[in-house]
Amino acid sequence: MEREPEPERQSKVFVLRRLGSTPQQRGSTSDMSCPDVFELSDGSIACIGTDLTESLRSALPMGASIGPLERLVSLPRQTVRDALPDLVSYACIP
Repeated sequence: MEREPEPERQSKVFVLRRLGSTPQQRGSTSDMSCPDVFELSDGSIACIGTDLTESLRSALPMGASIGPLERLVSLPRQTVRDALPDLVSYACIP
C-alpha cells in the first residue's frame, strides 16, 4: 500500500487511543517527563519520548537511517512494558 507524502498524511491523522497506562499512573508528576504511546487513526503507532536523533545518528547499525521527517526517540522500559499488552492485541488485528 502506497502512503501519502508525510505533510499531507499528518494533517489527516489523529490519536485514536493511548496504549498502556498514563504517564501519571507510571509516576510522572509534571509535564516535564511524559513518555507515552498511541494508536493513530491511520493504523500507525506514535510515541512521545526523548529525542536522541542527533546524539545517536552516527551510531546506528549498518542499514539503518533516519529520514528528514523522522526522529529517533527513547522510551523508558516501564512505558513499553505497560503498552505491551495493547501492542500485542493491536498486532493481532488484521
